[in-house]
Amino acid sequence: MTAVAGKSHVAAFGLAIVLAVSGVVLGIGGVKLALLGGSWYYVLTGLALVAAGVLLWHRNAWSAWLYAATLAGTLLWSLLQVGLDFWGLLARLAFPCLLGLGFWLPPVVRSLARGPRSNRAARFITAFFLLVFAILVMASVLRGDPASPPEILPAVLARVPTGQADGEWPGDPQGRRFSALTQVGPDNVAGLRVAWSYQGDDSDRARPFEIAPLKVGDSLYLCSSALVALDADTGRLRWRHRDEQRGATPSCRGLAYYRVPGMEEGALCAARLYATTADARLIAVDAKSGQPCRSFGGQGQIDLHPAAPMPGQEYMGSAPRVVRGKVVVAGWLRDQRSQAESAGALRAFDAETGQAAWSFSPATPDAQPALLGLSHAGAPLSVDETLGAIYLPTGNAMPDYYGRAVQGAAQRYSSAVVALDAQTGQERWVFQTTRHDVWGGDLAAQPTLLDLQYKGRKLPVLVQATRQGQLFLLDRRDGRPLRLDVALKPVAPADEESMWGVTPFDQLWCRVRLRAAGREADNPSFLRLPGPLAPSSWGGVAADPERGLLVINWAPGAAAPGQGLLVSPLGMSCNAPPHSYLTGVDLNDGHVLWNTRLAASYEAAWLFAPMPTPPPAGSLITGGGLVFIATGQEQSLRAVDLRSGDVLWKSRLPAGSQATPLSYQSASGRQFVLVATASRSRQGGAQGVRLTAYALPR
Repeated sequence: MTAVAGKSHVAAFGLAIVLAVSGVVLGIGGVKLALLGGSWYYVLTGLALVAAGVLLWHRNAWSAWLYAATLAGTLLWSLLQVGLDFWGLLARLAFPCLLGLGFWLPPVVRSLARGPRSNRAARFITAFFLLVFAILVMASVLRGDPASPPEILPAVLARVPTGQADGEWPGDPQGRRFSALTQVGPDNVAGLRVAWSYQGDDSDRARPFEIAPLKVGDSLYLCSSALVALDADTGRLRWRHRDEQRGATPSCRGLAYYRVPGMEEGALCAARLYATTADARLIAVDAKSGQPCRSFGGQGQIDLHPAAPMPGQEYMGSAPRVVRGKVVVAGWLRDQRSQAESAGALRAFDAETGQAAWSFSPATPDAQPALLGLSHAGAPLSVDETLGAIYLPTGNAMPDYYGRAVQGAAQRYSSAVVALDAQTGQERWVFQTTRHDVWGGDLAAQPTLLDLQYKGRKLPVLVQATRQGQLFLLDRRDGRPLRLDVALKPVAPADEESMWGVTPFDQLWCRVRLRAAGREADNPSFLRLPGPLAPSSWGGVAADPERGLLVINWAPGAAAPGQGLLVSPLGMSCNAPPHSYLTGVDLNDGHVLWNTRLAASYEAAWLFAPMPTPPPAGSLITGGGLVFIATGQEQSLRAVDLRSGDVLWKSRLPAGSQATPLSYQSASGRQFVLVATASRSRQGGAQGVRLTAYALPR
């Protein structure tokens, strides 16, 4: 009996210590949170746990009842904060429930000699555990976000044309990311199988691979460490043009194709490709052979380095654009380094000879050298051949995070859409999406051009997505918003309820971190919300011009500048899952059609549970009524029903993807869905650069 009693005391004392220590940690952190204006829950819970630990140390059964009451209060608090959200409830209830099961252990029950009957409290805790388990199961079943009724779309689906828009896609000068092909649809997408794959060479391993290849005729063109042409039907290599690049190796995100008018078909460089390099050069090669077009610029290339005090800090990360016989390029800067940084001028060259046509630098359209401290333009450009216009999304003016230095011309062009005349480079109009942007909320997404019915008229519309989660619809002729009641509004503050953690301890740390941001004079800090993969990054949006529908993938959540996504000391995200959504929007009336939690990754956390992860690339809409999107850490390609947002098909990829999928019809008549994956991508993944093409079986 003495040995049994001793074991009972040891178990009870051990649980008492755990309760007391947990209470002290929660109490101290809770006091700090409360002083910052946060929830008092952690203070009260900490006191209750310390009291329960002291009572248990003295073998008093009131400890079990006090802990049971704490569990009941925690459940009520959790439901009030997050409702039936699975991940929110899991973070708030899992640890307290598991700790409470310690009162159910026979040695602990036997040690409680004083107070009311402890076995009843143990049974209450067990029943509470089962109740919480049932609630979590219910929340997991209901965790899909509401979607519009299916009957909204079928009548519109019938208007989708068949056929293929071959040519410069997804170089996509209009930024739509749409394929009219209908061979693959919701009824047969489950039959997609890998048709072929292409493996890059070892030199591709050092760089991200963020390109959606260019499909022209029966060839696919892509760029990484080299320009490559593949057979679109088989993936067989046709030619490779290797260009020795100096300096850093950022990703290549696209190519441009041009057929020179008047040149005999089959002549060298009658059809040519343009690409920009990591060391800021524009090169031109023959589309059939990969040989340099030596009549373009100087031996087939043009040095794009601006006259700037920090040479080597500019490179061209987005695809060139060809419009009205001119090839247009914009620069991206390694910003946040100095106020004396180049603005990254937009430049146009004769597409045949490479002769300079015009240059546009923010604030001074005629400036040849790029101005200092002004907005750069690194996002993909969009062009309208009919209107003869180029649409340029700009970054925020430099320096970041210090607004006093952002004045005058730098202020006007910061985080704005600028429309230019394609022939002269003269400014047509400017629309600013954020006033006095000093927080790095630059426009990273390509403008999307389509025609929409609005108030009984068909208007040429530009859709611009921002990092703040906004969609601006402008008349692209003059830059006026379709809705003239667009007003400046204060930014909604982040609430601590959105902070997450796998335990109450790291969740408390994240809450304190959020509340303390910008308040601690001795250690000034701030958070960005949304973070760097917010809506919308360079992947942009996908738009169906026939149905007037838009799909956007976006990632809510805070980030610490210079540190990436905000994580707790346990390595878990401070942002409450899901970390990414795919949303369908009807642009005809502005209503959200559906909202789908997008991706999950076992590799994203040390939990044995899938964690939603944000994809930085864009999605693709097809005429068959599907949305294709690839993810990074999850390493998957998904097909989503455009009508409802339901995931219809999913395939594991060999590595993470940061590229927008491509769909095309080959010479054999098969519709392919193609996606690029890469090693060392910012979202992780296995080694190697690869293209994977899917198609229905023959």
